[in-house]
Amino acid sequence: MLPNFLVIGAMKSGTTSLARYLGAHPDGFVTHDKEPDFFTRPDRYAVGLGWYESLFAEAGRRGRPRRGVDELHEVPRPATGVPAAAGTCTTGDPGHPWYFPIMAPGELRFQARHLGRLVHQRVARDQLSPVRFVIFGRGRSGSTTLVSLLDSQQHVQCDDEILRRRVLFPRQHVHAMCARSHSPVYGCKILSYQVSEVQPLRRREEFVRDLTRDGFRVLHLTRDNVVEHAVSNIRARQLGFHRASADPAVYRRVTVARDELMRWIEQSEALARFEDAALAGVPHLALTYESALAHESLQQTTLQRVCAYLDLPQPAPGTRSRFAKISPPDLRESVANYDQLVGFLRGTPYARWLPEH
Repeated sequence: MLPNFLVIGAMKSGTTSLARYLGAHPDGFVTHDKEPDFFTRPDRYAVGLGWYESLFAEAGRRGRPRRGVDELHEVPRPATGVPAAAGTCTTGDPGHPWYFPIMAPGELRFQARHLGRLVHQRVARDQLSPVRFVIFGRGRSGSTTLVSLLDSQQHVQCDDEILRRRVLFPRQHVHAMCARSHSPVYGCKILSYQVSEVQPLRRREEFVRDLTRDGFRVLHLTRDNVVEHAVSNIRARQLGFHRASADPAVYRRVTVARDELMRWIEQSEALARFEDAALAGVPHLALTYESALAHESLQQTTLQRVCAYLDLPQPAPGTRSRFAKISPPDLRESVANYDQLVGFLRGTPYARWLPEH
């Protein structure tokens, strides 16, 4: 077998420690000679790919297949006779949690910085924030508004989607971001699709539960009206996701296609089922968009509830998010082909979510 990723870095930059951590993982394997130099020494490259593959033979003999890791230090330039595209030999199973496709330089730099943060947090033993939480739910459910409200509070750092991009060791990544904040209170937004689809996780439904075991509290955001939720997703992709509250409100209508509408509804329902499974038996504060964040007048009360749940001081009166809604409050004003939309949903269980019902 071939390795499915390489450890790349300068000497004395933590690559040995990282290789040891990966080798200690039950699904990881590091070659006995952690620097085979296959890509940097012409004499070893000339031996052929079979020799390089033989270094990872032991990885497949330990019960279930293990993923191989090779450490490669930076060199000023490729050795003579070694093709510049040598990195394309990286292979793996796309369905495996540790699979990463061949990376562009920008993505490789991102993953290198990410792994550097994990190593730094492990070596420096930076402490996690005493109060820590995650905002968990689907997109377009008021999560950005809630992030803005909490981030405006004194001694609170609330980050946006820190798991939008696929990273190795996502749970440790959340820890590292928390420790890196050096804030008494740290929170972040994690969307459910990022757990169910994006991140390399073996037990996806256990991820949020594991974070609660690590001391994170959970704020769960949902949205009852699946039709408005679907239209909100369509609108965001056509016209933009958010508007600063100081900007003038200029509402524009969107045209909704039946297939696109049903696809978003089905996706929302599937994610709702995933969230229910992920939060089964997990203590959390449940917040519904319609009753907690849909209107500016609700924000103060919702923030008070959240602060009480997190044991934080109550917010100052009149606290508001710096973001404002980008759509009219009524679907009849928001959808250009509203009559067609009604026709799409007539006779379905979703018709009850239309304004006239």
